[in-house]
Formats: sequence, structure tokens, C-alpha cells
Amino acid sequence: MDVTQTIGDMNQTQDANQSNDESPVVATSLNSDAPPFVPSDSSGISGSGDSQTQTYGTFTLKVPLDSKIWRSISASTPQNHRILSKKLSVPPVPLPINFISAANNHNLMTDVSSEGLICIRRQDNIFIDISLDGAIRVACPTQKILICVSAMATNIVIYHPNGRIFQSQSHVDVVAFDGTYQNNLVRYAKFWTKGISFMARDIPVVYLVDEGGLRSSIDNFVHIRNDYAMEVFNSRSVRHGSCAFVDAVNMMQKSTHTLRNSSEIFEINQIRIISNSDGTISIDRPTKSITIRINPRKGGIAVTSFHIHATASMGKSPHLFLRQGDRRLHFDGTVFCVRNGGYSAGFDERNQVTIFNKKVTLPHMNL
Repeated sequence: MDVTQTIGDMNQTQDANQSNDESPVVATSLNSDAPPFVPSDSSGISGSGDSQTQTYGTFTLKVPLDSKIWRSISASTPQNHRILSKKLSVPPVPLPINFISAANNHNLMTDVSSEGLICIRRQDNIFIDISLDGAIRVACPTQKILICVSAMATNIVIYHPNGRIFQSQSHVDVVAFDGTYQNNLVRYAKFWTKGISFMARDIPVVYLVDEGGLRSSIDNFVHIRNDYAMEVFNSRSVRHGSCAFVDAVNMMQKSTHTLRNSSEIFEINQIRIISNSDGTISIDRPTKSITIRINPRKGGIAVTSFHIHATASMGKSPHLFLRQGDRRLHFDGTVFCVRNGGYSAGFDERNQVTIFNKKVTLPHMNL
């Protein structure tokens, strides 16, 4: 006997079907009342035999009336997969949320947001957010620069036109590209226990530089997403939100603001912010050995912590540089080089894997 029924009626007729089938029918977890399961035409249902063809708009589904198949569908969880474009696309750096009234008022330099964050605006549209637990977020939307440091200073994420760096404890992930858009080169690297793994987007081979030299390897690399900034900024930070507003106001009232020579010094929550006349801004947190320097006029940054030292610049010498102990990474938009255990390797200007003889040195960072 032919059976014809809609997906919306399936949940209502399961008891009757279960009595006629040896295997019990498990209710599907899919919402049959939500698109695209709502049929565009009630007459677009036809079927005969053991299967039905149901048309919903542009979707055509063949639904076998078999309890085992329905049980398998009900037990599965749909997964969302991100399709990455083959072209180099640098997403815009997201602005920190709740940027307070200072974002639209040039006369107001400091404020407390509704989320209990101490918000500071300096010259050249530099926005600095500080939580009561000491987390730091520095943003320069005009240069697409965003830096976040967690409250315990164990996690750091850096967004820059020349690349992205995500550091968690001793593990560091890097993606480097040419911020001047003179080429379409993208490089990936990972600092971990075995050494430094690296690869190029257009070369399907992973290389590892360890104490024994250069070798091919099998490894995975993290796609550093935009939302890592919020994850790092809120990591191990419990005193934020509307409940922290009063404490943030009290912290603001205890801050100090002084002028020394041509520098403006603002101290709050054991964090010192120094604004210089040349546009350079320094944020220091001595208790956690954190130093952040940014010059939006040259697109330059320098971040130093207990785990890493990173610099990047869009000035006369565009580059991305990372140091962790005796390990190095340097990318100038064309040549990519990593160093570990006395061995240097990477990709040369011809996009060929190369073993370099000279050491990777710290580039001159003139902020």
C-alpha cells in the first residue's frame, strides 16, 4: 500500500508507523516548520512505492520511508563548513564593541563603557580598552590594526595588514601576507614543541624545522578568525559587564594624568599609557611584563611579553617579525624565513623552498 505524508506530519504519525514496523521510529530533531522545510506549494508532493519526491522551492528531497534511515537522520547533527576563497582577502579588523561616546567626541578622551570597560582614546584614532582584570585591547581602525592581551597575559592576538599572530602559552600560530598587495603570497607557520612548521597556501607540502634541520611533515594550521580577539580579551577576565560599571568608575577616579616634556602619561589599574608627540603610543603593564607600542602614522607595532616579541610595519621596510626564545620568523612580503635550532629555511623570492645560510636578524623597528 502506498503511503504519502509530509515531513510536518511525520511526528504526528510516528506511533502508527511504529506499530507497523519492526524497528521503532526516532523523532527527527529538525524543525519541520522552519525554512527550507516549509513547502512553497502544498501540491508539490508526489510519491509512489517506497519513496516520495517532495519539492520545496528549489530543493528536491527523496525521502525513503524506512525507520532506520530516519533514525540515522535524526541522530546526525548538521555541520557548518566555511568556504575559503582562493583569492587573498584580508577581512576588515572588527572594531571593539561598545566604543563609548568618546568614539564620536574628540574632546572626551576617557570614559567607562556600559560593559564595565575603561575606554581611552588617543591621537590618530587609537582606541584602548582596559578591563578591571587587566586585559588590554588596542585598536587602530584606520590602519586595520588590532591587538588583544588576556588578563593573565598568557594569550595574545595581533591583527595587522602584514599578517596575524595568535599566541596561547608557548604555542604560536602565524599567517603572513603582503599588506602592500604587490603579490598574493600567503604563508602559514606554527611554533610548537617539535619546532617550527610552515607551508605556503599554493604549495601543498608542510615543512618542519627542528634541531635536526629541514624535513617534510604532516601538520594542521589554525585559521585565525576575527572573533579570536573577543576570545582573548575575555579570557580569564571575570569582572566585566554591567555589574562591573561602578567598580570601573571608581578605578577611573583613581587614575593619574601627567605631562612630562612632550609626552602625556596616563596611569590606571597598574597600566601606564604614554603618548608621544611623534604619534607613538606605549602601553606598559609591568606586573605581567607586557609592552605594546603602536605608531599609526607608519602602521608599525611592537608587542613584547614573557612568551613572544613581535613587530610589524607598513613603513619603509614592510615586514612581519616574530621571536620566541631562539626561534625566529621573518616575512617582508616576498621572502619568508624561519629559524630554529641553528637552521634557517623558508621560501625565497622565486617561491621556492630554500635553506638559508645567514641568520634571521631582528629588523630595525623605528616607531
